[in-house]
This record gives sequence, structure tokens and C-alpha cells, in this order.
Amino acid sequence: MTTARHHALILTQAPTEPFGGIDPDDTHDIGHEAAEMRLDKARGKLAELHAKMKASETWALLAIFQGMDAGGKDSAIAHIFGGLDPGALQVTSFKRPSAMEALHDILWREHQAVPHAGQWGIFNRSHYENVLVPRVHPENGPARRLPASLTGPNMWRDQLEDIVHFERMLSRNGVKLCKFFLHISPEEQRKRLLARLDDPHKAWKFEAADLIERQRWDAYQLAYQDVIAATATPFAPWAVIPANSKPVARALMAEILVDQLSGLDIAVPEPDPDVLRQARQALDKAS
Repeated sequence: MTTARHHALILTQAPTEPFGGIDPDDTHDIGHEAAEMRLDKARGKLAELHAKMKASETWALLAIFQGMDAGGKDSAIAHIFGGLDPGALQVTSFKRPSAMEALHDILWREHQAVPHAGQWGIFNRSHYENVLVPRVHPENGPARRLPASLTGPNMWRDQLEDIVHFERMLSRNGVKLCKFFLHISPEEQRKRLLARLDDPHKAWKFEAADLIERQRWDAYQLAYQDVIAATATPFAPWAVIPANSKPVARALMAEILVDQLSGLDIAVPEPDPDVLRQARQALDKAS
């Protein structure tokens, strides 16, 4: 279920324009203060939904966050999910595959991190890195060790097809997928990287590789466009979030999560009346 105000951000099939024609500067006429209020309201609803899903142990949530460096993924995750029960919440970040991971299939490590029923899982970057980074950096080769016969011109198409099948399988097993692409402009990234350099609490995050990746901005944009077009489906849609304004982006993502999860048939189990009566009697005596 998606409200009308979010409908344009949700892609359930290949868009006719790059990134659905969404402008990273679009604030949806939401001011900073209004965005904070909307985020706070949405977080309250998310806390209720999180508690219900934990109790029900039928559905799971897998929220995927992708975007360019400095896109706001870390801060969005902290602001949206920070107040939830950590016992039913797991955040996983994916870096370059290890030597052991490279010996397995393209989705092996990600599948192990998929949340179980009743749990919310967050991928800060995800299995999409496996088809983004190697494409932009062909000099590094595929993310996984493959026979030469499987690394031809159809490799990217085949791997994207595998991702669609993987996400379909998860959705058929009670995993609700919400995929977010934080869409920023190159100028906004430049400002954020400069701010990171000037902040003693964030400067440690800066790496020389950040500048190398920035030089390949256009290549990453083309790769993301192809990835989103190939993997936007009704069961695992992409939400392209205008993210030049962090408060607006956070509010929109939190509200989309509420919309998507509110449509699930989450049944909280009824408590055993005998257990409740016995507990009441025991506690009353203890007083």
C-alpha cells in the first residue's frame, strides 16, 4: 500500500526516464521543520509495526539502502530505526567480498544476512554492490570467481536476473522488501565531502578512494539506472528518494516504510488467559 503522495517515488517496473525523472533537489514542498515532524510521526508508527511483527513472527522486513558516497545512508538508518527494539533489528554493511566469499555464489553472503520471521533487517549497501562496482571497475574483475565461459557479455544481465529471482523467492517466504536509492546531485556530494573533511568527528570516514569513485560519477549513474530498470518489480520495488535534503529524504523513507508495512496481514497472537491469570495472582501475592 502506497499513499498518493509517495506514488511517484515508487518504481515497480523499468522507468521511462532515468531514475523515474525524479529531481534530487525536489523537497515535495516539505520544509525542514515539517520534515522533522513527519519523521517523528512515522517513527512512532514504525515502532508499533515493529513490535507487532516481532510478536507475530510471520513477516520479516528487509530494507535496502543504496546510493553514492555521502548520499546519507548511514544517517538515514540511524534516524529512522534508531529508537526500535535492538533485539529484533539487524544492520548489515557489505564491503568488498572476502577471499572466502568470492568462492561462493553472488548472493551467498547476503542470503545469510536475510532477517528471519519477526525481525527487521537493514542492508547498508547490499547485493547490488556485486553488480555495480565490478561494472564500473572492470579492471578488478567480477565480484565472484567465475569460469571464463560465464564472464561474457551476458554476465550482468544474468546476475541481475538472479537478483530478481532471489528477491521473488524472499517475498514468497514472507520477507517484505523495501529498496531505497538515495538520489543526490554531484554538487551536493561535493558539499558533503567537504563538510566531512572539516568535521573532526567525521573526517576519519574519508578515504582516497572516495575521490576515485567520484571521478566515475557518470559511470555509476548509468550502472544504477540499468540496475533499477532491471530489478524494479511489484514484489521488490525501488523507491527513488530525492536526497539533497537529508531531513526530507528521511521523512519520505520512513513514511514509505509505514505505507508498505501497514498493508501486511500481521496477526499478533492472543495471550493465554490462564497464563495471565496465574501471573496476576503471583504478582499480587508478591506485593
